[in-house]
Amino acid sequence: MKLFHLFHAIVITGLALVSLFFILSTLALVWQTHTPSKLATILHTPSPTTQPQQASLASTITLHIGSQSFATPSASLMNKVPVSSVFDGFAFLHLSFLPQPQTTVVFDTQRVQTWIHTIALETNTPATPSSILVQKKAPGFVIKAGTVGSEVDEDSTTKEVENSRTGQTIEAVLQPVGTVLSATDLASASARIKNILAKPLIVASNTQTQTVSTTDLLSFIALPSGYNQSAIHTYLEKLAKTINSPPQEPDLQLKGTAVLSFTPPRDGITLDEDQSTQAIIDALTQREKAPATTPVTLIVTTTAPTHSLASTNNLGIDELIGHGDSLFKYSIPNRIHNVVLTAQKINAHIVMPGETFSFNKTIGDVSEATGFLQAYVISQGHTVLGDGGGVCQVSSTMFRALLNAGLPITERRGHAYRVEYYEENSQPGFDATVYAPHPDLTFVNDTGSPILVNAYADPKTLSMYVDFYGKKDGRTAEVLNYKKWDETPAPPALYQDDPTLPTGTIKQVDFAAGGLKTSFDYKVTYADGTVKQTNYTTTYTPWQAVYLRGTGSR
Repeated sequence: MKLFHLFHAIVITGLALVSLFFILSTLALVWQTHTPSKLATILHTPSPTTQPQQASLASTITLHIGSQSFATPSASLMNKVPVSSVFDGFAFLHLSFLPQPQTTVVFDTQRVQTWIHTIALETNTPATPSSILVQKKAPGFVIKAGTVGSEVDEDSTTKEVENSRTGQTIEAVLQPVGTVLSATDLASASARIKNILAKPLIVASNTQTQTVSTTDLLSFIALPSGYNQSAIHTYLEKLAKTINSPPQEPDLQLKGTAVLSFTPPRDGITLDEDQSTQAIIDALTQREKAPATTPVTLIVTTTAPTHSLASTNNLGIDELIGHGDSLFKYSIPNRIHNVVLTAQKINAHIVMPGETFSFNKTIGDVSEATGFLQAYVISQGHTVLGDGGGVCQVSSTMFRALLNAGLPITERRGHAYRVEYYEENSQPGFDATVYAPHPDLTFVNDTGSPILVNAYADPKTLSMYVDFYGKKDGRTAEVLNYKKWDETPAPPALYQDDPTLPTGTIKQVDFAAGGLKTSFDYKVTYADGTVKQTNYTTTYTPWQAVYLRGTGSR
């Protein structure tokens, strides 16, 4: 009975296998006949085993962008790939008569992307950003609103190509780039720029002052609002090259009380570009609301020298006790020469305790014989060319150093009329005229220690300083109650006929200046509480321009 059941099971299994064999053979025949072409249709590509496939590979695909068309052979964008047989899993049956795997063609995404990217590089239209340009006529600038550009959306266009049929034209997917300022944006930007440009922007460190050019200032402004930090940073990077300096170690070489050489101590200076950028942005933000003239203080870090000045001498010349500075831009070459020469003549001069310093005696004879050149001076109520024009630049700078040091000034006189050189970095009234033998600028050293005068004029930056080095004794100095009044315009210009000049020639020999009165109190408080106060009042006479008008023969 058991054998019967076993035989029965074997017969049933054999019949099942035969049936399965015939079913698989039928499916294979159907697969071979129909499936590849249907798959190719789904992929939009003809069957690899038929003539239409060969035609599709030989056809072209065209991408249309605006008025331009770009065609490429379909084959350059496609790859042949195998179509897997459903019978791969029955390979163990070694049914060699079953159909073998075949191939079809599909788009190669990487090739399509490369093709589209190459076309995009050629056809993309860049946007023009909005900008501010300098112009000579009012208001001094013009705003360009910018233009919108166009770029191929490469991802979307790739999908369009892969979903297309060979031989067809595909429209590239484009996307706009950039923005254009609206009329409202333009009006708002114009208003804020006018306020920013209304007054010069001055930036100042502890070593120099500079006026920012209109071109640089406009580059700081972003549109439609805000500020261009990178442009400000670039400006400060250039400026830092003239500000940054390492510490300068002091050196004082003496022979008795005579100075053989002197190198003053100087802190090293490094411009903090990040903080200074923010300082400029803060100042510009305030200017948007109202024009301002206050200089922007740049942020610097300082590094002290390793050695002290006191370690270089035993006279008690230990530290800086007073400082004054001035600018002399627009000076003629001869005047610059005289300023530098005068600074050299008072430099490295030691004033002993109780001694009276005389500016005129210290510089000595002012003439061509002592190296001075002719430049404009005030003489007998006129501006004339004379030896030593520019000497008063140094005496005025020393006057400011004396006010800072709290030293007793025993003689000082202001100029007869206002001179622009003395007001470049100062209010009117802080100048001192000298002309041997008088007027003179004199002071007494009442500190109890020697005072070393250190003066330097820079012919490149057209700036100078006078420093006093000595020993502080606890005194403080203040300039109080400054005022100015009775400001009057310059008189009309005077024209004088001059037969020595050819007819039609005009030569200016004197320069206009408005009249003004100024006053301030100079208060010195000593360590013991003693107070000394002096008033300095200066009257500047209105000054007319004078021209010589030629009446002689040509």
